Amino acid sequence: MQLNTVLPRTLWVMTVNALQNDNASAKDVFLTQENILADPLQVLRCDIRVFRCAPILEIVLRILHSSLAASRIQLMRHVLNKPLTEKGLQLSSESEREELRIALVAAQESLAVQVLLESCLENEDDSKIPGHKWALREIRSIICSHLHQVFIADPSLVKLIHFQGYPTELLSMTIRGIPSMHICLDFVPELLSQPCMEKQVFAIDLISYLSLQYALPKTISIARLCINTLSTLLGALSSDTISGLFQRVLPSFVRISEAFPPLVDDIVSLLMQLGQIVNSQSSLDRISGVHPHNTFSPMARVQSQSYLPCIDLSKEIDNTVTLVFKRALLKHQIMSITESTNDEANESMKCSLRHSALQCKTSNSDDISKIYENAEFLENNESSNSSVNIHDDQEALNSVYELTGLFNDTNKNCRNIPENFYEVMKYCDSELTEKIGEEETLKFDLLPPELLD
Repeated sequence: MQLNTVLPRTLWVMTVNALQNDNASAKDVFLTQENILADPLQVLRCDIRVFRCAPILEIVLRILHSSLAASRIQLMRHVLNKPLTEKGLQLSSESEREELRIALVAAQESLAVQVLLESCLENEDDSKIPGHKWALREIRSIICSHLHQVFIADPSLVKLIHFQGYPTELLSMTIRGIPSMHICLDFVPELLSQPCMEKQVFAIDLISYLSLQYALPKTISIARLCINTLSTLLGALSSDTISGLFQRVLPSFVRISEAFPPLVDDIVSLLMQLGQIVNSQSSLDRISGVHPHNTFSPMARVQSQSYLPCIDLSKEIDNTVTLVFKRALLKHQIMSITESTNDEANESMKCSLRHSALQCKTSNSDDISKIYENAEFLENNESSNSSVNIHDDQEALNSVYELTGLFNDTNKNCRNIPENFYEVMKYCDSELTEKIGEEETLKFDLLPPELLD
């Protein structure tokens, strides 16, 4: 870094030439400062090992950033120094020259970003060579930090990169590692409206990861737009196109539902419609494939080949619905909120049971039935709430016994089991029984002593 302050350009050229690839064609070429300014991407034509060495990669990114900036200045100066004097056959005005200059600069910068993103993909060596996975994580962090600075300096580059597209495996990394990716919320609807299916799938994957990272009102509106668009495409596309499209966006439904549970109804409704279409298509393909007159026809062979993908897609739809309910409706956060809100209600129910048992020892059958209903409701409530447990309160347990007549003077010395004993056992079985393997042993120490006399 100290040499960079003394002779930066010479040091850049020497570094780029030293890091060139080891192939024979690259060894015979010695780059100069003019070559790098004319094509700044020469900086990235280096040995692949550079993209797994964090200190060297930081130097390369510094050289790349400076080379791109110098190239922009050189192109701008070239346009100003050589104005258009005569109308040529191709260029008719200065505005066209400026547009071409901007397009060339955007192409250079976008290609540099694409190369950096591609270097973040995991390869075979990362899983085989020890330490490469840790190096990959460090490399991704450095590249994400660099891309964040690039996107902040030129927000229009974010739109260009995502309209070009890149591997969807990197979406999780870019959304989490680049804070400026919230800019994508401005152009996702435009990307979704493109006629190319690849861009539509990429837009849906992009908004699903953005939903997890930025749970904003704008994000949920765009996510709802994606679901409505897919519902429209479901009724307009052919069966083969539907299978190819929805098989790739099913994981996005899980992420959107996890981020925005209010959209679960729309997502499940869409998946149910998709499942009906897929099952109908698979039934038609199966019938057409086994018909004796169609066994050797080309159409029958095509339909029999498409039958298996329909079955696989149907299974994936079932798994997606299961994941949607599991992650959107059965999350730990939702359960904990439910438990905390039920604490006061459960304590109130316990006090009510205890008070009723102490005040109404001589109750009629209607009162006892009412207490049974309350006790059963409380038991069901306690099964999903581990913070409050009425069975641990021995006083409340004895109150239920007292209310049902087990402690009445007429039955105290009687060894006959009352008729309502099994109903009480049904309510208290979680404390009165202990499972040991496959057998159930009665815990007599929890029963009232009057019952064991």
